[in-house]
Amino acid sequence: MATKAYPLERDRGAERFGLTSEQCELLLAFETAPSLEALARALGRDASVLSRQLQRIAQETPALEKTHGRWRLTPLGKQLAAWARDAIASQRRALGQPTVIRLASTREFTARVLAPRLGELLHEHETTIVSLCAAEEGVEKRLLAGEADIGFDCGRPTDPEIRFRQVVPEPFSVLAAPSFIEKHCVTGARELLPLAHLQYQRATAATLLGLPDDAPRVRATFNDIASVREACSAGLGWAVLPTYAVRRELDAGVLVALPGYEVPEEHFGVWWLRERPALETWVERSVAWLGGVTLR
Repeated sequence: MATKAYPLERDRGAERFGLTSEQCELLLAFETAPSLEALARALGRDASVLSRQLQRIAQETPALEKTHGRWRLTPLGKQLAAWARDAIASQRRALGQPTVIRLASTREFTARVLAPRLGELLHEHETTIVSLCAAEEGVEKRLLAGEADIGFDCGRPTDPEIRFRQVVPEPFSVLAAPSFIEKHCVTGARELLPLAHLQYQRATAATLLGLPDDAPRVRATFNDIASVREACSAGLGWAVLPTYAVRRELDAGVLVALPGYEVPEEHFGVWWLRERPALETWVERSVAWLGGVTLR
């Protein structure tokens, strides 16, 4: 099969860019608005004009391809978008202008750990502006969509394009409100199983406690740690949550951690895209910062 030749790759000299800065900026915008309609809205431009520009890029380099009538970035296109983002940041630094680093994590980690300790992550006199993105579903989608540069999350990514370094243990606790414990005369975590359970969808009790089946009496399920914590504090049922997310409530006696299960520790770590080598400085800084955090 003949290999398609791309004129810019073949004809332009080594001292010229294969794509213009405008084309690279268009790829960068398309990464976060991956449809012609979304791109037109984001840029405030005519969709037909943008369509012709995307077609031109596809003719000149294999950064875009059409699938089922819709444009999508190829792996090369994602690399070029990442390069454009890093090049823009590098130019802004050279010009002495503020740059933006986009950090993503779960809502709970962002609120209880990252935001209060943000000053430890930043150098006192640097001009970098931090943009925080909180998403309870985790950071993987944000990184892959080009919406975040560095992620803090537990576990492991599923996409091989994401690199990660596990840094700090994340203990979990089996929890109930004092009123719930008193009402049901509970002395240990194993006595909770027949009782009303408040399930956190991202890390279920069945998985964390090694139960053969789901907890038998799930009263409610939540995709948000804060909601589980508040329902549990109100005595509506028992729950299994990261200890750092309930530390204030434990210290105040609003919740009680019950013994009886050795819950395996998860690990919180730093995540970033493999194709973003320019982020290495921020990766190392983030790893060092997270290493000084105790999630207990």
